[in-house]
Amino acid sequence: MVRPGSPTLQPSIEALASSEVDEGSALTLSAIGRPPTTRAWMQLFIDDGLGLSDDHFNIEVVADYNDRTKDDFDDFTKLLWYFNDEASSWRWFAPQGCTIYANQDSIGDSSFPGRYKALIGEGEVRQDTNLNLISSDNAPGSMNDMIS
Repeated sequence: MVRPGSPTLQPSIEALASSEVDEGSALTLSAIGRPPTTRAWMQLFIDDGLGLSDDHFNIEVVADYNDRTKDDFDDFTKLLWYFNDEASSWRWFAPQGCTIYANQDSIGDSSFPGRYKALIGEGEVRQDTNLNLISSDNAPGSMNDMIS
């Protein structure tokens, strides 16, 4: 995770070869477009308002790309045992072309995915302070207290 507006949220480029240019000269370079340095992540909060108020417990869980092999997303309770189905606000980032799916049910459940919300990567940090206002993509109702 990085601060809002960080240049690591922007797409990057990789030069195909190193070059030296004499002062006052010009040179055409070739490069390949690359995704942002910052990879997809999601921060889930147990209360409305992204944990910014002191009215609640302000408990949060972060699931990020770099820890994807360490985190057990098939059993969300292993991230924080009492957090399952508790998220009521979220912050997230996904590069353009990357989509995060927030599912109601764990992958081993017979009703997987249950309600879900696709969060389309736009290359910017997004936030929803009240998941009661966020409708699921495939069923009536909100995503509040739904994420497993």
